Amino acid sequence: ELLVFDRAILSAAISRGPCASNRRRRRRAAHADAVSAYQTLLVEVVKDPEARWVDWWPKLQTDAQGRAVDSALGGSAEKLFREHVSGLMDKGMAGFQQLLQERLTPVVQAQVENVDAERHPALESFDDARELLDQDLRFSRAPRSHRQRLWHRFISDSLSKAGLPPPPPLHQPPPPPAPSDRERDERGGKRERGEGR
Repeated sequence: ELLVFDRAILSAAISRGPCASNRRRRRRAAHADAVSAYQTLLVEVVKDPEARWVDWWPKLQTDAQGRAVDSALGGSAEKLFREHVSGLMDKGMAGFQQLLQERLTPVVQAQVENVDAERHPALESFDDARELLDQDLRFSRAPRSHRQRLWHRFISDSLSKAGLPPPPPLHQPPPPPAPSDRERDERGGKRERGEGR
């Protein structure tokens, strides 16, 4: 009887095995197809390297083909979105650094050759450098929040290698306002009473 029971379990397992395996294979294939379709949607629609998930998710859900809401994605939509945006950020920054190299290296070299000449405005101000850069697509693809910092680093490094002084520092946030006399008096009163410690 024990032998019959084992045969029944074995026969049931054998009969379920290939079907379950086929279902898993179909699920994996459907997931891969859904991921590919969703990544295509991201490439078509999301081009901003500073795109935010909370802003774009409602827009992606309106895709006529339903690529963002395909159940076969299995919750991968946000992760894939973030990977896509990260790739845009990396490509944008690399392209912008290449643009800086191409357009501003000759300006730095001219400054090195003629040290006594007035410094080129593109070496002093990002707004002046923008005039040399903004007609190139690599400028518009670079993350807006990183452009000035990348420019400043490139110019500072290039000038220091040439033995020239760096450009002025980037604007720092203003210091917090000094406390008024009244606020100082109030704080002083709290200290006398032992409060605020």
